[in-house]
Amino acid sequence: MTVLDNVCCGLPPYAYGDLESARALARRNLDAMARLGADVVVSECASCTSFLKEYPHLLASDSAYHAQAEDMARRVKDATQFLATVQLPSLSDNGQLRVTYHDPCHLSHYLRERSAPRQVLKSLPGVEFVELPEADWCCGGAGSYNITHPDASERILDRKMGNVSKTGAKVLTTACPSCVLQLSSGVRRHKLEVEVKHVVELVAERAGINLQI
Repeated sequence: MTVLDNVCCGLPPYAYGDLESARALARRNLDAMARLGADVVVSECASCTSFLKEYPHLLASDSAYHAQAEDMARRVKDATQFLATVQLPSLSDNGQLRVTYHDPCHLSHYLRERSAPRQVLKSLPGVEFVELPEADWCCGGAGSYNITHPDASERILDRKMGNVSKTGAKVLTTACPSCVLQLSSGVRRHKLEVEVKHVVELVAERAGINLQI
């Protein structure tokens, strides 16, 4: 496994209408991937995964990069999709832990992937997985939505936190860094005794891997 020396996937400028900046970032990433020659491209961010798969559309009129974008898009997987298909390292049972999961919008609605993260979580020793009510409802983060519409975002987050409380889970997982930030804010505001973790973080902990950089 190699960590790619990449730049932003290009979704932020694309969302604000700056297509040329998005295309410039896409080309830089494609050049980096071409040098690496990886069989699989894995992202731990559902939004990035989704946009990387959109490179063929983004670069449809770019004859120098379109074929390369199509080839790369076929090899992109979300981290949870990848973990669900490989033999995980020896995992330790660090004690019983009740865990629930929030579906990121890009992963569950855009990529229509709901089973892989649950499969991974249910496979972890000592983990008691409990389904989150309205798991695939937005957490209110939605990119910059929590900044541009803070009141509506908080109401959405409050509903999410109410559902988290119903599960009795000690760990709330998700597969999107943006959702991690938003959910962590909600946990603090509601004073819940719940840790928010990316699915990959929980897998690493059970495998005894320190992800701190």
